[in-house]
Amino acid sequence: MPKTGIKTKAEAPAGKKKASAVEIGLVALFVGFIAVFFLLILFLPKHEGELSPNERRTLAAAPDASLDNILSGGFSKQADTWMQDHFPARSFFVSVYAYLNRFTGRNPVEDISLGKNDRLFTAPVQGSDAAIEANIEKLNTFVEANGLKAYSFIIPLYARG
Repeated sequence: MPKTGIKTKAEAPAGKKKASAVEIGLVALFVGFIAVFFLLILFLPKHEGELSPNERRTLAAAPDASLDNILSGGFSKQADTWMQDHFPARSFFVSVYAYLNRFTGRNPVEDISLGKNDRLFTAPVQGSDAAIEANIEKLNTFVEANGLKAYSFIIPLYARG
């Protein structure tokens, strides 16, 4: 009998494929990683309300678990902020991120540019026509209201030389 390309039940695969040792190992590694960080979050000391010396700001306090706060959505925002401030090894991960950005040429702070000899510069501001027109209008209104003479000059941001 010629083959038609249609599989019968006898030729169909058994259904489930057995997981390989590599797949089981990856799942176990992933679950173990999550479990370790969960335990670290639970048992490491918290520094709620303290001043962070690296960031020069006060760390977030534990979220308010009242029913009103949960229903209003405030609890999830507070929990997210608290988790960002109290994540295990947070300073290490922030440092790694900063070094990676520096070595790949990206600036972690958008309005600061890294120059030669590790000098920092304020990035040039991107002006929009609407903002320029609004500023000119305000200047003209001020000059006319006070009876002044005014002159405008374009001054370069950085002098080369």
